[in-house]
Amino acid sequence: MSVSHEERLSPLRQFFDKALYTESFYSWTGTTSLGQYFQFSLASIMIGL
Repeated sequence: MSVSHEERLSPLRQFFDKALYTESFYSWTGTTSLGQYFQFSLASIMIGL
């Protein structure tokens, strides 16, 4: 099943800039920002395809 670029980015649209770019804004992201967390996660998924 092919997932489009837009479908992969869709979950990010619900977050505001401060949540995306502030390190440790959400404790579960550790010391990274939510944007970095998504970037690393998506890169791992794309490599696995």
